[in-house]
Amino acid sequence: MNLCEVVHGFLLSHGPFDEPLVGFSGGADSTALLLALHQAGQKLTAVHCHHGLRGKSADDDAQWCEDFCRLRGIPFHLERLEVTARRLAGESCEEAGRRLRLDTWRRFGRPVFLAHHGDDQLENLFLRLARGANCSGLRGMRADTVVGGVRLLRPLLPLRRADIENWLCQQGVDDWREDATNADSSFRRNAIRNRLLPLWREIFGEDGGLRRSLEVLGEDAQRLDDEAEMHLPQMQSFAAWKRLPPALLPRVLRLWLTAETGTDRPLTHAACSRLAAALAAFAGESMQVPVDEELAIFVTQNGVELVRESPNPLQWNWLEKNELPWGDWVLTAAVMSAGADHEPQDGERFALKSLPPQLTVRAWRDGDRLQPFGAAFHRKVQDCFADAHVSRARRNRIPLICADDAIIWIPGVRRAEFGRLTSPHDDTVVLFCRRKGK
Repeated sequence: MNLCEVVHGFLLSHGPFDEPLVGFSGGADSTALLLALHQAGQKLTAVHCHHGLRGKSADDDAQWCEDFCRLRGIPFHLERLEVTARRLAGESCEEAGRRLRLDTWRRFGRPVFLAHHGDDQLENLFLRLARGANCSGLRGMRADTVVGGVRLLRPLLPLRRADIENWLCQQGVDDWREDATNADSSFRRNAIRNRLLPLWREIFGEDGGLRRSLEVLGEDAQRLDDEAEMHLPQMQSFAAWKRLPPALLPRVLRLWLTAETGTDRPLTHAACSRLAAALAAFAGESMQVPVDEELAIFVTQNGVELVRESPNPLQWNWLEKNELPWGDWVLTAAVMSAGADHEPQDGERFALKSLPPQLTVRAWRDGDRLQPFGAAFHRKVQDCFADAHVSRARRNRIPLICADDAIIWIPGVRRAEFGRLTSPHDDTVVLFCRRKGK
């Protein structure tokens, strides 16, 4: 299979592309992809991600990539990721590098060509088998997909590593970069590449069966994914979630989370198992199921609801900063002169003389109370939420506006007695709260 024909066919069937990026490590695979795209006349920018992990050899790789592009008139960008310094707690270097690369692609806002090929697919197959993946996980990488809002393009999936290296040599390029760590079989992927796949080919004579399995797994996965998409609009009740077959639950859940959050969120087997157990054990009382470090799901008699981590508390000097974003909301403040009779929408009036220059905006806490407008007593905030039919899943995303220690307003729920206008001659401050984008 000719590499030029594969790349040209991909451009015709998936394009056109407006100056995409090419992930360019300097290895044989990315060098061949970059060169083939360039020869096909595709305008592009080569991006080399320097992870800051391999000292001088990484610096040499970056210089080689820059020189390669300069000699051919290809636009080049060097991105320094500094993986070690930017790792999150509990994150491996590989995971951090993957996250930071995706952040880089997202910042550019353009499609990204990547040089994954058929041998990479086989390595992924064994890695995911070891993790207990379903057929959607085992099917491997897709040639054209969107991850985290970034369109990723992989034209070389039909090709073997040997095909790619042979083509490069035919183009007069035989000095591509080799990462010395690829020989270290203490890493699982390297062990599969260097030991397991050669042993497989020695035992079975070839790996065509594995490749055919990937094809049929992809067909099976596509059918189940299509079925999940048909179920998604029906997921409006507890009964609908409980009726889902085990093969569809993780797929529907992932689609549902993507629709709720706006980003594709891969799910662990443990998260899906927790939800399945909660649906089976539900006896009428709401149950919270962790999804990841940021999200959880409430299982209720009405179905499932998403719980997001509460935004951090913020101090708001409304005299200096008229607008304050908080979570899904935007707060604004406007001073109105005495006598103004305009009744604000999405807002509440407070006496200017009562309102301190700095307010606190935060999520509710257990034990929070406020004095309702017109009342001489205090009431639990959780009871105010219940009165307003605010579900438990939504409560930690609604802002509480506080003056010192007093809660003065819960938008859409309850206004406090604080800041009542006592005279028509009082100047007022109107606080507004609107959802972002509205």
